Amino acid sequence: MARILLVEDNETVRFALTMLLRESGHSVTEAPDGNAAIAAMSEAQPDVVVTDVFMPALDGIELICVLRESHPELKIVAMSGGGSFLNSAAAVGLAEKLGADVVMQKPVDNDTLLARIEELIREAA
Repeated sequence: MARILLVEDNETVRFALTMLLRESGHSVTEAPDGNAAIAAMSEAQPDVVVTDVFMPALDGIELICVLRESHPELKIVAMSGGGSFLNSAAAVGLAEKLGADVVMQKPVDNDTLLARIEELIREAA
């Protein structure tokens, strides 16, 4: 399957998504924010990055910009439940404009998330 870098600041959500992805056969590297994700990139060598949009330190919007510059071929899934300044729809809309391949509003449907990741993997092959 795929190597996935999961970037999520909420520990409970990160744990649940990690278990879902691993049970589906994916290899998962976890990062609690964008800075940790950038630091993990060379070792993780992900096929897909699944990132929350609103996080402390370096958020998902900034992370998408950095990744698009340094890894333009990388597949990115952005998720948001909204934040203090943007609602969920606006946040994922911005993520899409900045280069996310897939955008989803939280709470994400597990089957839809897995299906979209599979589509991205097929596109990259």
